[in-house]
Amino acid sequence: MSDLPLDNPGAVSRLPAATLVLLQPWCGSTAAAKRRSPVEAMTTNDRPWLREPDEEIRIVPYDPSWPLRFQQQREALRGAAAEWIVDDEIHHIGSTAVPGLEAKPTVDIMVGVISLEASRPMIERLTGRGWQYAPYRTEVMDWFCRPSFSHREHHLHAIPVKSPIFRERLAFRDALRADAELRGRYVGLKRDLARRFPNDREAYTDGKSSFVVATLIDLGVRPSVASQAGGSREAL
Repeated sequence: MSDLPLDNPGAVSRLPAATLVLLQPWCGSTAAAKRRSPVEAMTTNDRPWLREPDEEIRIVPYDPSWPLRFQQQREALRGAAAEWIVDDEIHHIGSTAVPGLEAKPTVDIMVGVISLEASRPMIERLTGRGWQYAPYRTEVMDWFCRPSFSHREHHLHAIPVKSPIFRERLAFRDALRADAELRGRYVGLKRDLARRFPNDREAYTDGKSSFVVATLIDLGVRPSVASQAGGSREAL
C-alpha cells in the first residue's frame, strides 16, 4: 500500500483490544515513546503536510517507467545515504513494483536501516536533497516523499531490517508478482476503493488491510500490528 494518512495521532487509541495487545511491543517501550512524543506535541502549524491538499487517488495502468524511476532514486540514495543503509537493502515495493499491475503513479522505495535511532542523521541529509520528511508513526519507520506532500511521485520508507514489517512488505510484493489471480483480486479492490474514497487516503488504505493481512497469513507470515494499524502499512 502506498498511502500514508498523515494526521491520525489518535489511531492507536481506536484500535481493537486484541490489536492493542499486539501493539505493545511496538509502542510500549520508552524508546518508542520518546520518538512519538515530539510528533504528538506538534500543532497543525508545525506539520506542513496538513496545509497541502492531497491529490485525488487515481489508479492508472502499469507504466514501464516505474522501475526506471526506482533505479534512478536507488542510485541517488546510494550516494546520499549509504552509511545508514544496511547491505544495500534498497527495494522497490508497493504496486508499482509489480509488473502489469495497475497502481497509483507513486513509486514506493524501502530502505533497511540498523535502527531508527541510528539513522536519525539521514533525515537531515535527505531533506537537503529534495525529500520531504513527515515525522509520523516514528516508532515504526521514517517516512519521506518527493517532490511535495501534495504531489507525491516517490515515497521512501526507512525501516529497521529486523522489523517484521520490513519482511512483510517484501513478502506481499513477491506474492503479487507470482500470482496473477491474486493480482486480479487486488486491483479490483483498489479500483473499488479509489472510486468510493477518491479524497480519503486513510479510508482507501484501511480498505485494503484485510486483503493484505489475509494474504500474509496464507503465506505463513504472522502479520505485525503495523500491517493492521492505519498509517504504517502504506506500501504493502
